Amino acid sequence: CLVGSEMCIRDRTGPATINNGNHTVLVEVPFGTNVTNLIADFTLSPQASATVGSNAQVSGNTPNDFSSPVTYAVQAGDGTIENWIVSVSFAPNTETDILSFSTDGYNGTVDSTNHTINIIVPYGTDISDMTATFTLSPEAEARVSGGLQQSGVSSLNFSSPVTYSIIAGDGITSQDWIVTVNFAPNTATDFESYSFPEQTGNAVINSNTHTIYIQVVYGTSLANLTASFQLSYGATANIGGTQQISGVTSNNFSTTLVYTVVAEDGISSQDWTVDVSVEPNSATDIISFSLPGEVGNSIVNSGSHSVSVVMPYNSDISDMIATFVLSDGATASVNGNSQTSGVTSNDFRNTLIYTITAENGIDTQDWTIQVSIAPNTSTAILLFSFNEISRP
Repeated sequence: CLVGSEMCIRDRTGPATINNGNHTVLVEVPFGTNVTNLIADFTLSPQASATVGSNAQVSGNTPNDFSSPVTYAVQAGDGTIENWIVSVSFAPNTETDILSFSTDGYNGTVDSTNHTINIIVPYGTDISDMTATFTLSPEAEARVSGGLQQSGVSSLNFSSPVTYSIIAGDGITSQDWIVTVNFAPNTATDFESYSFPEQTGNAVINSNTHTIYIQVVYGTSLANLTASFQLSYGATANIGGTQQISGVTSNNFSTTLVYTVVAEDGISSQDWTVDVSVEPNSATDIISFSLPGEVGNSIVNSGSHSVSVVMPYNSDISDMIATFVLSDGATASVNGNSQTSGVTSNDFRNTLIYTITAENGIDTQDWTIQVSIAPNTSTAILLFSFNEISRP
């Protein structure tokens, strides 16, 4: 401290301000200084002494609590006493730290060396509008793009790193901090979509039973199908350890297959059963039709849905058994009576209507069965005679 009617507090920021008229002393110390036990260095008038309360004060030796103004009673050599008020104040804080930081309850890791904060949130969290809660160095304030940020109030889009400018209590010192919010590895193991080019409709994906059911058009071979699928973000799928690539890997779906879906975290996994079926046939055709002994081949007309059969002249068609081939899975009936090829007999003397029901049980088609008798081709003389001629 300087000599001559002066007082200073150790660790002060500058010279004390001594007002001889008001008998006051003002001393500024760095922000955060513990002022409850400070030792003052002071110089008094010659022969003068000082006390605080009943305690004699020795420069550079006697501690006092300066958390509130302290009254020094200075007694001159002639016994005159004058009270001096000594006040200690703090200099503005120059610290620019973020002491703690969280967004929507997710705590960040504060790196005070690199002035960064990293926050991990569960995958899928909406980070486009999050409210930050933070503590700063005393007296400091935070701004983002010039906008004042209030802890627990201000919200920001953390989809990309956000720069917080921390301005110290002195209003001059500042420090930029980068806050980054990242997603934890995804733990989801779902099929979000599943399809074949040959499918008849959308796959039924049951996330509760972890099953997929899908149907392909009639006639599709299940032995070599290639599925296109979408998994949870970052997940992979395999069948029996063989990696599956959407739109590339083919499999035999003649039996149900089990996909193992492994999440992005590499730990979580889930088995999914995929069942592929072929659509029931909707065809209602009579492919072939014949009666025993028919002349030539029956004429099956798929355009008019009719069958023409010609039987030899003089055939008895009142009780005949037809042999026929229908579309795969289809059935036939006549007047509601089920027809079995090579078994069921009918009276073909009149036109019959065969109702063909497709394998799907929905589509039907009536076919007209017309049996005709061929003209007689015989040229035999069956009887020949002369009447007897009477002679006289």
